[in-house]
Parts: sequence; C-alpha cells; structure tokens
Amino acid sequence: MVFNIIHGTPGEDGMIQKYFDRINIPYTGPNSNNARITFNKNECIAFAKNLGISCAKSIFISNNQEVDFNIFSAMQFPLFVKTNNSGSSFGVTKVKNKEQLKTNIENLIGLGNGVLVEETLNGVEVSVGLMEYKGEIKVFGITEIITENDFFDYEAKYEGNHEVISPARLNNQQKLNVEKASKNLYKKLKMTGFSRTDFIFIGDEPYLLEINSIPGMTEESIFPKQVKMNGISLENLFTYIIDDTLTKFEK
Repeated sequence: MVFNIIHGTPGEDGMIQKYFDRINIPYTGPNSNNARITFNKNECIAFAKNLGISCAKSIFISNNQEVDFNIFSAMQFPLFVKTNNSGSSFGVTKVKNKEQLKTNIENLIGLGNGVLVEETLNGVEVSVGLMEYKGEIKVFGITEIITENDFFDYEAKYEGNHEVISPARLNNQQKLNVEKASKNLYKKLKMTGFSRTDFIFIGDEPYLLEINSIPGMTEESIFPKQVKMNGISLENLFTYIIDDTLTKFEK
C-alpha cells in the first residue's frame, strides 16, 4: 500500500490516486474525485455554500474567458487573486487597486485551471485538524494563526514568519460553529485520512478559506502538533491509518 503525504500536486489533487486505482494499490487519504474537489478552490467553495457554510465573495475566471473587469465593480479592495488549483499559498497575491488586479490576473491565467478572485476577510484565522478516528470524526485541535506578513503566504508558512496559538482563543459559540462546519465538510465530502480545514471568523461565523486533504507534515506543520496535543504519537496515528486503509481495501 501507499502512505500518501504528498502535499500539493500530484498527491492532493487526485492525479496520483487515479494511478493507484488503475494498478489496484490501496492508499491513504481521499479518493481521486474527493481530492480533486478539495484542491479546486472554486468547486470546493460551491460545495461548501451548498452546505450552508459561509465563504468570501468570489469570482472565478476560466483560462479561455475574456475578462470584463466591470464584473469586479461590486467587490471591495483589497482582493486576493489566486491560482484556482494550488497549495501552500503558491500563486496567491493581495491586490489593492484595479491596475494590480489586472496585472495579477494576466500573470496567473494559464498557470492552473483558472483564477479565483476573492474579497478579503478581516478576522481571526484558524486551522482545524481532523480525521475519522476510531469510529468518529475527531477534531484534534483548533489552532489560531497570526502572521507577520500581509497574509498567511508561503513565506509565513514555511519560513517561520507566523505565530500559532493552540488551542485558539475562541468563545464557546465560535468553537462549536467551526467544529460543526469542519465535520460537516469532512462527512459530506466522504473524506478519509487526516485533513486540515482553514477558516476566518467574522464575529462568531467561520468563513471557509480552504481544505487541505493532505496537510503538511513538516516540523513546522500544524496538524502533527495538534495530534501530539491529544497525547497521540504520530507513529500510533499512522499505524492506525495504515490498518484502517488495508481493512477497508480488503472489503
């Protein structure tokens, strides 16, 4: 079997899962379709909205679309311009005016399967680590993220320019709301294995940022730290995932 911890392409977007399905090898984590949905920002947002989960106002631009910039007139700057299918904040820029918006869309068109433009959400950012564990969807932790940069970009994530607070400083209602939203997404997407879902709070309401179906597993990564907070070693967790994957495959 394969223990998949490839963060980003091709391990998190469904590509490598299709290959393993073709040669009939079991693997950990989501199947190819579920991985594809979570890695496609626009499709994932649409899925979440159908569940009643709040998301930032956004507009999707396909690669072959002729852009009329008047479509952004109802959106308020600053805006985020993102490659629609990328991880680790690659291809994400924050723009403050129409000129920057136009330049960044033109730079990103063609690099993925489209570009997503989102309004900025100003609030408390949190990351929820969870997975199906011993018969239930278990939340391992809710971590608050405070970045020294303009937003939680690649540099902030991997070069230490951020602070994490676990557990996050949330009131009871915020905690209940974000756990409910995370579990609902995990269940409805029929996900398997560990995952990390990121939100920003506006008041007590969590707004979805993204779902990481295979979160980072470096020393700086959030999910491994959340697991250890529960008194569970990564060795034991991985052993459980392997056994569970093989059992389901044999059925």
